[in-house]
Amino acid sequence: MLDISTQRYDINNMMSQYPKFKEALKVWFKGQAIKIALFLRKEAGVEGEVEISDEQALSSLSAYFEYNPRSLYEFFDSIGLPIEVSEFKGGWGVQILNWFNDNVYTSRFEAEKIGWDKASEMFERGLNRK
Repeated sequence: MLDISTQRYDINNMMSQYPKFKEALKVWFKGQAIKIALFLRKEAGVEGEVEISDEQALSSLSAYFEYNPRSLYEFFDSIGLPIEVSEFKGGWGVQILNWFNDNVYTSRFEAEKIGWDKASEMFERGLNRK
C-alpha cells in the first residue's frame, strides 16, 4: 500500500519563493473550484452564482495541492510548461520544454517534485509558452 505521507508536496514553499506563480496558481485554482461548485449546484437543482474569495482560494489550494500534487500537471500544461517525467537510465528523469538535466531520480515522485519546482521557477522568469 502507498504511504501517502511520502507523496506530499510543500506548495507553500513554492508560492513564497515565486509570487507570479502563486498568483497564477490562485487564479487557475479559483476557476477550477468555481466550475466544480457550479456543476454540483446544477446537479442538485440549485441556481445562483458561486463566489470564492482570494483568501478561500489560497487556503484551499494549499491543502489541495499538498495532498493531490499531481493536479499541478494540469496547471503547468495550461500555462505552457508541460512537464514530462519518464524512465531514464534505470530511474526517473524530468524534462520541461527544452530544459533537461542528467540527474537520475530513484522515484517518480522525486522527479515530479523537481519538475514542479523547476516549472515554477521557469514561469517566474517568463519562460512559459502562454
